[in-house]
Amino acid sequence: MIQRTGEWSHECHSVEWLDGATAPVLGARFRGGNKWEWRRWSRISEVTVVEPERVLAWRTIPTWRFVDSTVWRITLDPLPTGTRIVQTYDVVRCPRWWEWVVVHTIPPHRDRTAALATD
Repeated sequence: MIQRTGEWSHECHSVEWLDGATAPVLGARFRGGNKWEWRRWSRISEVTVVEPERVLAWRTIPTWRFVDSTVWRITLDPLPTGTRIVQTYDVVRCPRWWEWVVVHTIPPHRDRTAALATD
């Protein structure tokens, strides 16, 4: 699922497993390649929850270059006619000065609601 993110996301266009990982297991790390207009960046993330065929969650790892951290969660809810995919995120670390930098360099980050609804 994680490696297919680029097929659906407005921003994340590629994912590669790191350190020999090949699947989402607890503690596995991956690099997500992102782009918006001419801007490109990547983030390292770590898998934090794995419930096969039900829940997958990961967090972006803060670094000196990207000081924030967000927990992303995808939940699959079985329905009689298919499956509902619920994607949520929780910004767990974001200094005010960093928030200012992000919203002024990547304006869609002011409110990701519409983009995430169509991802």
